[in-house]
Amino acid sequence: ALPRHVVALSLALFPLLTQSSDTSTAVLPSPSPSPSPSSIKDGSSSIKDWLYVCFSLAHARTLSSSTISQSTEFSIVPQPEGKEQKSGAKGRAKQGGPERAELVSARMRRYDGKCFFVRIGWWTYEVCPWVSVRQYHAENAMDGASKVRAEFSLGKYRPGKDEYQPNKRVYTQFFGAGSDGRSAAVKFVCPDSKKEEDGVAIVHEPKEKEYVIT
Repeated sequence: ALPRHVVALSLALFPLLTQSSDTSTAVLPSPSPSPSPSSIKDGSSSIKDWLYVCFSLAHARTLSSSTISQSTEFSIVPQPEGKEQKSGAKGRAKQGGPERAELVSARMRRYDGKCFFVRIGWWTYEVCPWVSVRQYHAENAMDGASKVRAEFSLGKYRPGKDEYQPNKRVYTQFFGAGSDGRSAAVKFVCPDSKKEEDGVAIVHEPKEKEYVIT
């Protein structure tokens, strides 16, 4: 059995640090203009134009280029019941319900096709939202190329199982049917600082072959 890990690693959600298929190069996405306060509406902004971030709607309306860098993009995510919402609004999902998780998932689709990597000792962890999670060990061959020497799938994405906790602003994706029954829960949480880059903060194996990645 693999050793259990309780390791400080961050999926904090500000300017995304991404890699495509290996850990040799990392690139920041091209800066995008920050929206003006007047362009931020009550949860109705275009899905493709907005990212999942951790500001309340009231806060987002007051932000300006003097307080947030031009590389920051915004998305208004569902608020807890009774906060930042118009009472009696139609078509809104109930707090924590599957419709809410679907809305948050849709607002985060820019992360689709991007993977997060972190190396912890012998293992490298790869988290690809909506796709898969795996751990592997790679070594440099004589020709300088990196070759995977050991690999375990921690699961493939399970559609329809997403959860969203509005009071904590935590969005969770679940992955299953990994190597030898391995599974993983990937939690997207708010960063402590607006300056933090996106990435993996914690990899934890509370039970053998069951992983929680934050």
